[in-house]
Amino acid sequence: MHAITRHLELYRNENPIISFIVSDHSPCTPQLKEIDSGDLEKAWGGISALQFGLPLIWTEAKKQGFDLVDISRLMSLETAKFAGLEKRKGQIAVGYDADLLIFDEKKHFEISNDMIKHRHKITPYVGREVLGVVKRTYVRGHLVFDDAYANNKQFINNPIGKPILKHELKT
Repeated sequence: MHAITRHLELYRNENPIISFIVSDHSPCTPQLKEIDSGDLEKAWGGISALQFGLPLIWTEAKKQGFDLVDISRLMSLETAKFAGLEKRKGQIAVGYDADLLIFDEKKHFEISNDMIKHRHKITPYVGREVLGVVKRTYVRGHLVFDDAYANNKQFINNPIGKPILKHELKT
């Protein structure tokens, strides 16, 4: 969490060196995550935290005076611009992909191994209290996740995401 805090502080400077926040979806086996050594810098593919990314960021950002508009800009609009997707992703507007989520910014929860949705049930954030819960997720307007459903039934149907290849983007 110290790294998140440090990075958010850098964004707040007059000349920010951080212009967006992303996550790396790079799964690998627990052995490659260097769990036993505790050295997160050596963890191949980074830290398993995709499912907890927004609550982790929001928890630290709120402490520093950021609001959800700031976080949305950093995690959506600016990321889309960097990836060359600003004409179809990163904002709510006519003609854009309706990639949205419903977020309860006030709900607290403690991260536990039993709630981890990814294959390898490891994360250094187990036991950490965080703020904010993703209630629903939509991909291109289709509901793909609903927290109201019990356990593993939260994911709706089959995944509908698709690769976005730069050479296939319409300019």
